[in-house]
Amino acid sequence: MVAVVIVGSVLAPYIAPYSPYRMDILNQLAPPSPRHLLGTDNFGRDILTRILYGGRVSLVVGFSSVLLAGVIGTTLGLLASYFGGVVDTLIMRVTDIVLSFPVILLALALVAVLGPSVQDIILALGLGFWASYARLVRAAGLEVRTEQYVEAARAVGNGHLRIMLRYMLPNILGPILVMATLGVGSAIVAEASLSFLGLGVQPPTASWGAMIADGLRFFLQGPDLSTFPGIAIMWTVLGFNLLGDGLSDYLNPKINRWRRSVPDEEESPDAAQVPVH
Repeated sequence: MVAVVIVGSVLAPYIAPYSPYRMDILNQLAPPSPRHLLGTDNFGRDILTRILYGGRVSLVVGFSSVLLAGVIGTTLGLLASYFGGVVDTLIMRVTDIVLSFPVILLALALVAVLGPSVQDIILALGLGFWASYARLVRAAGLEVRTEQYVEAARAVGNGHLRIMLRYMLPNILGPILVMATLGVGSAIVAEASLSFLGLGVQPPTASWGAMIADGLRFFLQGPDLSTFPGIAIMWTVLGFNLLGDGLSDYLNPKINRWRRSVPDEEESPDAAQVPVH
């Protein structure tokens, strides 16, 4: 599911049937047809084309904001778990303050101040999501910093930065990747929400949230204007959530040990005789 979205968005200039800005006034609100597979909007623009190009905006915002939030949150979480004391208390109190506000409200406030552009949306969402990564990394770092290999690295004279990057970060990277994968879906929904409210990517750039907002004005004449972008959002977010769940199971050492301990049917000649409940 994720591959379909990525391939369709990256190859949009080559597989889209029309330009996303091409208007055909004579074919306004046209229903799906062989010429326009998903119909046209109120300006006669091809909906399929704009969905493909809108996916590029959603993926750029999703990946970039998650990367920014992950870097900020991971850095602060490592510092809090490694040094503890006053550093830990200060970082966690700031984290608690950020977590007390809904991300969409923080993003709305920041975008209203900075302006509705792709760069500002990425910055706003990154500053809204970093607190979750900080808390996750701190919790995982508190367990790792007491391990013997960390104590040994400290005993032989490794510096603080090397211990955090070389010995602690690689051992807590799994949960970070899982949260980042799930966070892409959340960032895509947040970007669509901002665009729906008019504070996201500005026209005529294609955006799934803006397409839904425009389609609601003509819902009785053409419900497909809002339906198809909504399906694109649902498909993408569901795909990233399933990918995150799969990564969580794959990176879970307990599940992997259980799978290795269960013999395959080909290896066990009596496997067929074991009753299944």
